[in-house]
Amino acid sequence: MYFEVYGIFVLGIFVNKDNSNFKEMKFDIDVYLRKLFDSREMPLYHMMAYHMGFEDKAGNVVSASNSSYLYALSSMAIGEIFSAQKKFIYPISSAIEMFLNFTEIHDDVKDGLPQRNGKDTVWWIWGPAQGINAGDGLHSLARLQICELSQIGVTSDVVFEALQMFDSASLKFSESKYLELEFQERIDVKIEEYMELLYLRAEFLSTAMKLAALVSDSGNELKEEIGKFGFNLGVLLQINKDIDSFWESPEVDLNFLNKKKTLPIVYAFKYASNSQKIRLGDIYFKRVLTNEDITQLKTILDEIDVRKFCEQDRKKLTHQLNSSIDLVCDNQRNIDSVKSLVDYLMLTGF
Repeated sequence: MYFEVYGIFVLGIFVNKDNSNFKEMKFDIDVYLRKLFDSREMPLYHMMAYHMGFEDKAGNVVSASNSSYLYALSSMAIGEIFSAQKKFIYPISSAIEMFLNFTEIHDDVKDGLPQRNGKDTVWWIWGPAQGINAGDGLHSLARLQICELSQIGVTSDVVFEALQMFDSASLKFSESKYLELEFQERIDVKIEEYMELLYLRAEFLSTAMKLAALVSDSGNELKEEIGKFGFNLGVLLQINKDIDSFWESPEVDLNFLNKKKTLPIVYAFKYASNSQKIRLGDIYFKRVLTNEDITQLKTILDEIDVRKFCEQDRKKLTHQLNSSIDLVCDNQRNIDSVKSLVDYLMLTGF
């Protein structure tokens, strides 16, 4: 059965954003990540710590981080379900989060964004060249965390497989970034092409879950099924984000000003009438968009009733996800844990 909460279809029991189990996981991964920077004194690491919310511009410790750690939580939750040792899950979860922060720093440079999450971006303070260095450094630290598994009891064969999985997912994430940039200057993006972008990006959440299963005693044989589950969840979360960016968020996503394409926009070009396509073309043939353009774009999307098509995709994926839970869980306790994770991610949002 589906329950619709604030326009989101969630699986099973309702959980709120302050679920104590996830708050504890967030605290643990935050502590672990902060320790990775404590012993490093070069200013390069200060830039990384600043971006991740651990320090302010002057290098003073910031006690409360705004990071959601949703990918790390996914890895930790799967590890807990399959009884993986926490000492194995922490390096995996931290690697996942550092890679994502690496991509954020590079995105800020690429898009010329002066602020992220209400504070100045790394490149805005230290310049684009040092911003790129900080991002590359985080990527290297992420890979080293996977290698760290060999120092704490994971066999070399498993570490090698983990590194391959991590690098493969990282590469697919980069491929999705390539498509995202290519689509910015196109108005003929097909639904199938856009879904390929989402599939490539969803591999990272899939891998976050598979890595946790890989280092567990009871989940390794199920890692492919867990990976498929994580993949479907990743696509669903991206579609959910696309929908929310137009109809639920009170603020304009600055990425739209760079002509970023999302599922509602791709559907709009597919189903628009000739006159509506001309209006869409008038918007997207501009070099950059303004807030007024986004307002006009929303009006056109509502005229076409684009949200209906997006909601159909969301409902279909939700059904697939619900049907696959039994394939990765063998008891009701684990089923409830997975449903709680899905509900939490859907309500919190990437």
